[in-house]
Amino acid sequence: MDKSEINHAKYLKSAIPFQRMNDDGERHIQKKGGVGGINLHKPQLDKLIECNSPVIDDVKAVLVMDFPSKKSIAYEIYNEKGFTKKELVTEISKAYSIIYDEKEKYEISSRNLSDLELCGILKFQKDNVTYLVTRVESIK
Repeated sequence: MDKSEINHAKYLKSAIPFQRMNDDGERHIQKKGGVGGINLHKPQLDKLIECNSPVIDDVKAVLVMDFPSKKSIAYEIYNEKGFTKKELVTEISKAYSIIYDEKEKYEISSRNLSDLELCGILKFQKDNVTYLVTRVESIK
């Protein structure tokens, strides 16, 4: 997929952050700075801030993942009621697990899935299709 087709300000509808809490209930702050996201290998859904908040009304969406791959990967997700943050994390974690099972095919660098966390999503709408561009960072 060529992400440049949708990655244009006129198609951008919203930005959705994925942040987690510490054990004390405060937002997690990383040592290198920034608010911590949700681990993609073993998401701690009970620590996801606003986990049951509905964020996508659409029944179907296309995940666009381009980190740490050398190319953008499109993956369709479905849910009859739309998606909460918790449901999106579950779908994204599942998609990344599938991709990591075939690392060579997707030209993924040597990072481990456990080293990645979801920090946010940009929601784009083009031609009646919802695209969710993941913002994933390495925690190392």
